[in-house]
Amino acid sequence: MKSFSYFLILFFLVSQTVFAQDNEPKVVDPNVNQRVKDEKSQNDILIGLCNRDGLQSDLFNSFYEKEYNAYSPDAKTMDLIKKNPKLYNVTIYVVMASWCEDSQQQMPRLFKILDQVAYDENDMTIFCVDKSKKTPLNETDQFKITLVPTIIFNYRGNEIGRIIEKPKVSLEKDLLSILESIDKKPETIKKTTTTTTKTTTQNKTTSPKTTTNKTGTGVKK
Repeated sequence: MKSFSYFLILFFLVSQTVFAQDNEPKVVDPNVNQRVKDEKSQNDILIGLCNRDGLQSDLFNSFYEKEYNAYSPDAKTMDLIKKNPKLYNVTIYVVMASWCEDSQQQMPRLFKILDQVAYDENDMTIFCVDKSKKTPLNETDQFKITLVPTIIFNYRGNEIGRIIEKPKVSLEKDLLSILESIDKKPETIKKTTTTTTKTTTQNKTTSPKTTTNKTGTGVKK
């Protein structure tokens, strides 16, 4: 009887702890997922550092949820991506626009792929730009963006490829091709130095981090 009572007390304490954690207020960084009014359309757009929460917010969730649920990545390709250990040393930088149809289509698909391979979103930084392809702090100037979305893949500090506007085949197949290129043509990659600000899925930013990127191989249109 004593052991049963002890079990009930332990169960109660654990349940209360889990409940308290689930109901902790979410920390929101005011510098992430900012909105401004587009001068021409007079519609709100996301600007600067963003994350999935911004894309799932009231104004933008209509395209996010529809694309995320509808997209079905190729199973064989996804299996090969999961088995490639280099993926988990890859840092992703995305320059997109919430007003851009290609961004509205490709970003939910990218998140679905990354969810299925258990990629850590803390290793991805997203910048939303205005119609001049700019952010208020000019963080994206270093990437020399001409089209959005541009998805940039870095492996251990070096750029290994980009998917620009739309994938050549599909996001998952292009991603696999970029991962497989790491060992094939390292001599063709040119080093550059960039500085960027990281953000996380918890809406937190860290101090600027200097990384060394490489350009030259990857998927481009």
